Amino acid sequence: MDSSEGGAPLLPGTEARRGSLQDISAAPRSALTVALVVAAHALAVATFLIILVLIIQTYRPEGGLVFGSLGTHALCMVSAFGLLSPVATLAYQTYESLLGVSHATAKGIHATLQTAALVCGLVGFAAM
Repeated sequence: MDSSEGGAPLLPGTEARRGSLQDISAAPRSALTVALVVAAHALAVATFLIILVLIIQTYRPEGGLVFGSLGTHALCMVSAFGLLSPVATLAYQTYESLLGVSHATAKGIHATLQTAALVCGLVGFAAM
């Protein structure tokens, strides 16, 4: 029996999974979940800042960061894959349910951050 006949599910046991995105976003927010999401954002930002300080300290005697230096490559790669990409993943997974933003807004934030990560990664690759 397919789903068009009487609305029965295609697979047994799938009726419990039916629901809308509003049902998911209406789920109770535990304090632990919120704390973990905040900690993940803080860890991403802290990682970026530590690498930024180390790169600036290392390349200051040579005239600072210039395109084509190892420092530029490292900074761009950490920006892309240590900051922007993890935050983009969290944005898509949690902003809708924890912050109450619409699904379209969460997707827009996710897409913007992933695009910025891609650009930073490509610039970092070109700077090698």
